[in-house]
Amino acid sequence: MSDQYPVQLRDVSIRFFLNRKEKEMFFALDNLSLQLEQGEILGLIGRNGAGKSTLLKIIAGIYYPTSGEVRVRGRVAPLLELGSSFIPNLSGYDNIFFTGGLFGFSRREIAAKAPRIIEFSGMERFIHLPVKNYSTGMFARLSFSTMLFFDPDIVLIDEVFAVGDEDFQKKSMNRIFEFRKSQKTIIIASHNLGLIESFCDRTLVLEKGKLLFSGEPHEATRNYRALFAPPPQVEQKQRWGNGGIEIIRVVTLDREKREARIFSRDEYLEIRIEYNKKIAGEFVLGLAIKTLTGFLVSGPNLRINSAGIGPGAASLVIEKLPLNEGEFSIDATAYDTELVTAHDHIVDVKAFVVRKSTLSDLGFVALPGNWKVDA
Repeated sequence: MSDQYPVQLRDVSIRFFLNRKEKEMFFALDNLSLQLEQGEILGLIGRNGAGKSTLLKIIAGIYYPTSGEVRVRGRVAPLLELGSSFIPNLSGYDNIFFTGGLFGFSRREIAAKAPRIIEFSGMERFIHLPVKNYSTGMFARLSFSTMLFFDPDIVLIDEVFAVGDEDFQKKSMNRIFEFRKSQKTIIIASHNLGLIESFCDRTLVLEKGKLLFSGEPHEATRNYRALFAPPPQVEQKQRWGNGGIEIIRVVTLDREKREARIFSRDEYLEIRIEYNKKIAGEFVLGLAIKTLTGFLVSGPNLRINSAGIGPGAASLVIEKLPLNEGEFSIDATAYDTELVTAHDHIVDVKAFVVRKSTLSDLGFVALPGNWKVDA
């Protein structure tokens, strides 16, 4: 392998025994090859268990591959399991020196960096306490800050931007942008597709340890949406009606009018119904948005006055999707104005997923209300 690339993997696999007696194997990574240019920002996306964290840990030297070659050139800052290098009985200050020693810095060099690390973390009052007495957030903030200030050549990031409050997250992101400007090589694994699209030069899509796509981030996220979180499949579509209106297609679109299947709460969603008219006059076009168990969440409809005959389309535009995490199915309908005679009624014609939110609301619908607390 060439020495010009900071990170190179060739035919790397890592497998574990699920059942040694029956010799049942699980491939966390399966025959993966990869090389990164100096200063390249690489994104990793895929479902939980796809192999993203395993890949980062192999590059960090935490895991060793079962087969294949790995070559890493430069100092690595693994922002993975934050605080994994900290010793619980040591103070925060002493742990900064311990971590700096692992990076190969002298005590003088660490002492010069320590004030900036402490200030960045906001841990001035607690820096001389044993870290075993820290809260989870305090522990993560100091660990994150320590890693960021030891001048790495390669930065590995695994969903760590939820550390600390909003101000600390902004500081951390700005620090990562400084790395980018100084041509550090960065690999970031995240479920935040907006971050991946805006930040990365190239993105890999992983599934069950295999590389399924490598290329431009926007195209990678489209592949992810299409392949890795498909809508729930129905065994058989039920359909009935007299055929006066024929529903041709139902699609779910994002704000850029791209077909999408995965959305977030408060995100834009457009449900577009394309139909062919064989009758003149009025009819009612409708949707039924349901849970997978058949619970009706919402049933919006629209009365259309159609004097002509021919094709048409209508869209339900939802600027801020009020649904919590879950999988939802759509029925599409066309009835007469009395909602008695079905021109066309298709059950489970489309489905979409609302991905997990950091918000703690329960149920299917996010009510647009405000809490008020009396002091």
